[in-house]
Amino acid sequence: EAQRARVSSPENLDAWSNYHLGIYHMYRFTAADTAHAIAYFGQAMRLEPDFARAHAGHSFASFQNAFNRYDGVDVEASRLEARRSAERSVELDHLDPLCNFVMGRCYWLESGAAASIPWMERSLAVNPNFAQGYYSHGLASMMAGDPDIVLEDSTQALAISPLDPFLYGFHGIRALYFIAQGDYPSAATWAVSAANQPGAIAVMDLIAAAATALNGEDVEARRWVAKATRRKPSISVAFFFQALPFCAGETRDRIARALRASGLPAD
Repeated sequence: EAQRARVSSPENLDAWSNYHLGIYHMYRFTAADTAHAIAYFGQAMRLEPDFARAHAGHSFASFQNAFNRYDGVDVEASRLEARRSAERSVELDHLDPLCNFVMGRCYWLESGAAASIPWMERSLAVNPNFAQGYYSHGLASMMAGDPDIVLEDSTQALAISPLDPFLYGFHGIRALYFIAQGDYPSAATWAVSAANQPGAIAVMDLIAAAATALNGEDVEARRWVAKATRRKPSISVAFFFQALPFCAGETRDRIARALRASGLPAD
């Protein structure tokens, strides 16, 4: 759909075409592409105000701005925009898995991971083949201090969508699971795989840094911290836990100690 839309004149694009161009840019996970995605979703909403998925896409991209804290982005305004668009998408189609997914993700930025879990469960009840729903459910459960479901969620996501745009996340939650279990060799293997996937964001570099540090690979851990810092000079331990709000506990403490030991500033 996006390929067809790209060969059309901009003035001839309908809401459906704008939506798919937004999806194309949304999954490239860069500041510039996220801005393009927001523009395309905005045009889709203007052309078809009741297009639920356009509102969901707009929420998704606005969340990316707030989550990644791109340079020049108003984080609070992006958070509010993500919430407004998610609420509107659910109003328009409460049985769309993506609409429930984006509503759940808004809670990561507001109330903590546990509050997002019912929305992720709802997205999977609507569509049991929604790979990104399994991934986000696993990640939210991990951050909420309940890692037992993470391995199963990751396995489901990988089986359903082995080349997903969020493949780095599918691998990343397995790494976090093994950190929680104290299996650091497995954590390092999966974390490095996550950080090397296409589209992997800077937070994945920090998961790789933490996992390799915990596995005794100090030089490798510092290399991952250096890579994350090159990509985002302001990155820190505080940034990591703003993006991934782990509840208090041993897993959070392990990650924080490993990142600090690898040279990442506290804030």
